[in-house]
Amino acid sequence: MRLVDETGLIARFLGHPTPALPRGSIGPGADDAAVVPWDGLEDLVVTSDLVAEGVHFFTAADPFAVGRFLVAVNLSDLAAMGAVPRGFLASYGATRDQGGVWLERVAEGVADALTTWECPLMGGDTKEAGRTVLSGTALGAVPHGRAVRRAGGGVGDVLVVTGPVGGKGALLERLAREELSEEEVSKGLLDVAPRLKAGVALRLAGATAMTDLSDGLARGARLIAAASGLGARLEAEAVPVASAVEALWGEPRPDDPEWRRVVLGTGGEYELLAALPPDRVGRARQALQEVGSDCVPVGSLDRGDGVRLVALQEGPWPLEGLGWRHFRS
Repeated sequence: MRLVDETGLIARFLGHPTPALPRGSIGPGADDAAVVPWDGLEDLVVTSDLVAEGVHFFTAADPFAVGRFLVAVNLSDLAAMGAVPRGFLASYGATRDQGGVWLERVAEGVADALTTWECPLMGGDTKEAGRTVLSGTALGAVPHGRAVRRAGGGVGDVLVVTGPVGGKGALLERLAREELSEEEVSKGLLDVAPRLKAGVALRLAGATAMTDLSDGLARGARLIAAASGLGARLEAEAVPVASAVEALWGEPRPDDPEWRRVVLGTGGEYELLAALPPDRVGRARQALQEVGSDCVPVGSLDRGDGVRLVALQEGPWPLEGLGWRHFRS
């Protein structure tokens, strides 16, 4: 069988028939999390995410930080739906060497993160494995019918992002240049926080579509645009870049493929990208500021083809190939 990327594999998996979800549910593959009607007042939001050694963290990584990261990436999916966390299950597959103190430190990190983000632990599993793979399942809740999906954006909706991008990509770039060690890079890669309060604020402010930026700004914009049946335009000068990117390039360099790859395609930021009608952007910013966050307009949805990056009197540069995808050759 020819190797396909993560998206292709998921499409194949979903081709196998299974019992139908309850009426009104949002099933797998369409959004950051699944949604199931619960009691008429709230819907149950469910997501699961894996963290693997050699993919998400290096062997030299602090296990406490790995545990916090496991929680953060799962809760980020809830944030992208505008949900609040209600419970978490953590499952650990670790080598015999890592099954003692190392794994206990992971569990301490999980507990610390759950306390920080006010989410109770509900259970999980622990197994010996040939390589360390950790799995989380997060349960959340959202008012009935109010989950913010990727599909829902309209022509002219403004795309806003809740924070700077490119910082994780810059760390990996410095690792490739041998300017930083794996241990130093791990600290930065694992230091993420789910934008839970921001997700709720954006939902209440009228966001029409939303996703997190685990796989990069270009892919996030593509997911929203494709699900909404539209195209997207990103403004290079408007994209907030992390200070680590400025240290490498100075001024924005949208004409440089490496700049575009690091800033727009690497991912790992876990900020939120949302679509808002133009007349709701001000309301959204006020709501976000009330919970200690903010957002920056970076583009818009349109009837164009795919996702494009534009700069003053330059571009467009198509961004179809950018964004993290597992199993991609």
